[in-house]
Amino acid sequence: MVRRFAIALLATICALTLAGGWTSAAAESPASPNSPTADEKEKESALVHKTAIYLHFEQHEDGSVTPAAYPAGCGLTVLISRVGNWIDNDTFTGCNFAVASIQHNLKIQCSRWYGRETLREVVFEPGFNTSNKANFLNCNCAGTGIHDFRVIGSGQVIPYGGSVATAAAYDRIDNQNCG
Repeated sequence: MVRRFAIALLATICALTLAGGWTSAAAESPASPNSPTADEKEKESALVHKTAIYLHFEQHEDGSVTPAAYPAGCGLTVLISRVGNWIDNDTFTGCNFAVASIQHNLKIQCSRWYGRETLREVVFEPGFNTSNKANFLNCNCAGTGIHDFRVIGSGQVIPYGGSVATAAAYDRIDNQNCG
């Protein structure tokens, strides 16, 4: 229930941000006496993991490449979290208009001496005639030791009358001791 509320809240914020209707409350009101100090803000910012978006590229027969991205007005958000020994991947696509379909592929990876190991990967069923889609994937990391974990969310959007558009993003947490 709480997760569904959080996803609905995230969907609303993304839709407002994409539509240009979101402004920061801090920009509209002066700082109150109970505002966090600079030290508290620094500690808080260390807890927030930024989502980095990168594009998939399509390679053509002539060797040229072009970026493949979501259409304007759509965005992809990927968040990692750890609760106990569980690594969570929350991936969300939001558009400020209805599209024919949205589909996600989620992965959870950990660092190994030889590279990254994919612990779990799921391709989710597409959502049709919608403006947003949220998916969740988790993995128990108990007994794996100390690792950096990365979650990847890739999405595919098909706008009405348009062609397939893809995007991907990842988020990571480092030096996690899962025992």
